[in-house]
Amino acid sequence: MAKVEGQMAALAAMTKPQLRAEWRRLFRGQIMPPDAGRDLILRVLCNRVQEKAHGGMLPSTTKDLRR
Repeated sequence: MAKVEGQMAALAAMTKPQLRAEWRRLFRGQIMPPDAGRDLILRVLCNRVQEKAHGGMLPSTTKDLRR
């Protein structure tokens, strides 16, 4: 848990260009909306860090959300 919190704290200290670079690293091939603000980018990256550490959503949840 401390590792995830440390990663999220590091993200919070990054500039917007640094966050964009981190997006490219974590979301290989997925395009970030060009008008995304720093706060949104930070929230999505923190979510991704948590997903990687604790596992993503269940397939059934993903299916329900897509419906």
